[in-house]
Amino acid sequence: MNNKKKILAAAGILILSGAAAMAFYIWKKNKTQVATSVSIIGGADGPTSIFLAGKLDNSADEGTKAAILDLGTAKKQPYGQVVELDYVSIDRISLHGSFGYIAFDINGSDDSATMEPVAAYTLEEAGPIVTQGDEYTEVLGSADGCVVAPKAYMKEKNPMYLYSNNYRDVTELPEKVCKILRENKENGSFKDAYLTDDRLNQMASDIYNEYGSTLLYGPVAIPEFDSEVYGFLAADGDNLEDIWYGIWHAPLEDQTFPITKITLFD
Repeated sequence: MNNKKKILAAAGILILSGAAAMAFYIWKKNKTQVATSVSIIGGADGPTSIFLAGKLDNSADEGTKAAILDLGTAKKQPYGQVVELDYVSIDRISLHGSFGYIAFDINGSDDSATMEPVAAYTLEEAGPIVTQGDEYTEVLGSADGCVVAPKAYMKEKNPMYLYSNNYRDVTELPEKVCKILRENKENGSFKDAYLTDDRLNQMASDIYNEYGSTLLYGPVAIPEFDSEVYGFLAADGDNLEDIWYGIWHAPLEDQTFPITKITLFD
């Protein structure tokens, strides 16, 4: 399957978070290109997805195999200053830092859940992953992969890259797609897993009191739950293997719920 089909087959190639209403972008037909529609779908209670349908023009390059992150070595290394959740659902999460990108499947119930890595990339094809400062690299995740936007908030038009969990490859996105993502950036929707801050202090306190751990990233609303249930990243130490994923239920009146701690690496 060529690269253009790979781009289209990865239905959830990109997650933009925020309270975006449904909108549609239709590109006009011309002699060499079939009309392509891009839909932004989402709401205040969860992530917003971009889906590509139709046929891109012939300018897209073939995808190449993405450099694989060696988890055995990486987990023993310091994770750096920032680790972020890029995508959160009831059965899959993805995260990134200066070390690269990792997607996990969540298996089992809250009481006995385990994590299984399904993809791990260094992201070296997109250049150094900058987690702080003006040259910040944005990584936008979905269930099927991620889009990496180096120097995302600079004025110049920098290239963006699609990493597929299904095909294990990386593709530079066509400029037409990049343009749409930049337009969403300007609208305030150019970010990864949906963060909420109204529960931040309470969650951080509960994590520290129960485990003595430091909150790294969250709260992130888990969209499949009707009630307030959040995912987060916390750490017991300085190395990647010390990071764990947690699920936190917002207290109801006088009731409290235990935090589910799920180890990322065995």
